Amino acid sequence: MLLGKLRRRRQAAATRTLERPYATPHACSAVVDGLPQLDSPLVTELIALQAHTRHLGWLSAREQCPEEYRHLARLVLQHVLEGWHAQTGGRGRLEDLLVFPDPAGPVPGHCQHERDHMTTYGS
Repeated sequence: MLLGKLRRRRQAAATRTLERPYATPHACSAVVDGLPQLDSPLVTELIALQAHTRHLGWLSAREQCPEEYRHLARLVLQHVLEGWHAQTGGRGRLEDLLVFPDPAGPVPGHCQHERDHMTTYGS
């Protein structure tokens, strides 16, 4: 008899919807708002990348490991750039993905190749 009461309670609890007024929106909510194609594996990977890297600025202010950071950041950026090249037919550049203006300003056409080399290789 007691077992029957426990089963009924569990079933009732399982069917009841729980309201959670304390629940906050998911970390990716602001990122996915307005994106039309959320069922794509590519978009899912990019959302995950954004979610996993959003605290890097905060953490970097508290820890000092510049060599490790540079090495791993280059690997991540290389993957992002490979994807961007595939999306743009090989014409995309990393600068196309940056949201802030280029601090060096506009470059005359004949200097662009030299500047691209400097950006990519450092000298």
